[in-house]
Amino acid sequence: MSRALEWIRSLPSILILLAIIAGLAFLGVSQCNRAARVENAAAVAGQVHAFAEAGIATLVELSQREVAGRMEAAQRYTAGLEGEVARARQVVPGLRPVIVVQGSTGQVVAGGSPAGGPGAPEAGGGLGASSLPAAPPARDCLLRTGDSGEVRVSGAALKSDAGAVAVVGVAEAWGNGARLFGGPLRLEVAGLKPPRLPGWSYGIGVGATTHGIVYALKIESPPVTLPLVHWPARAWAVGAGSSSQALVLGGIEVEP
Repeated sequence: MSRALEWIRSLPSILILLAIIAGLAFLGVSQCNRAARVENAAAVAGQVHAFAEAGIATLVELSQREVAGRMEAAQRYTAGLEGEVARARQVVPGLRPVIVVQGSTGQVVAGGSPAGGPGAPEAGGGLGASSLPAAPPARDCLLRTGDSGEVRVSGAALKSDAGAVAVVGVAEAWGNGARLFGGPLRLEVAGLKPPRLPGWSYGIGVGATTHGIVYALKIESPPVTLPLVHWPARAWAVGAGSSSQALVLGGIEVEP
């Protein structure tokens, strides 16, 4: 009885000590995470800048609403994209855009080299105008030698709630300010297999005390996002025991 009373009297001090330890651990973990994120963001920014300097497109991360706006712009840019998106949604309703691509060759002179557009060959190397095949004789055609033309491309990756991704695209040829022809792209798309979604997990362990060997089992729940702070969090429970004693602990872990 006296031991129980002593333990109860010391409980506030124990709780204060645990709160101090938890606070120090929180500060340390949050500072380490923040430093790692800042370092990674700086590395990504440097690489994006290097790509931009080289004229290479990079993926711009936007909100779902902003991606939807880009999708509307891409559908106006090429006439056939809207139909391809609708066709994919007939197969799997509810597809939402996650990546939108929009590009052009720039104005290219028929029978010559690109007129300063993306991918134009450098002077004195690569495919110069002299290495191109001779232009056919002038006749009734969409573009004659010396006319300028452009190829416009737009596409999108559409993702279902289950995680399947459909990729659609359209290419159109334009010349002399008018759309000449175009149609859907026949695409073959490959990528890395996405990581498994985290779910329930468990682990086993063994330890030793003055009373003998102790065996333990830990179970963790799938992660959830805490409201307001938006931190990933998981609940956990640990059961440990031996032939003469048992202990059960539970708690929550967060990634600030």
